[in-house]
Amino acid sequence: HAPDLVLLDIDTPHLCPVDWIQGLRSRMESSLICVVLLTTQGPEAIRGLDSGADSYLLKPFPEAGLLARIEETLKHHPRVSSGRRRPATVSPPA
Repeated sequence: HAPDLVLLDIDTPHLCPVDWIQGLRSRMESSLICVVLLTTQGPEAIRGLDSGADSYLLKPFPEAGLLARIEETLKHHPRVSSGRRRPATVSPPA
């Protein structure tokens, strides 16, 4: 089962967000996954949006801001039906 949404930190070294997003969008099974970019750099976020990302959030951000962005992105995405979606939650890494 494919995820509904991917959070992509585009400030990660050795990651080309444009290539990553285009690769995701080029595969049928992942083409409709929502992508929210996390970054400290506004221009990189715009490049990511131009490449097919659905939204972005500038770091640092409060947890409530992240949850709101996830909910808003999923609400407007054609793949995600409101009947099967649960409210967004954020869990700290293990």
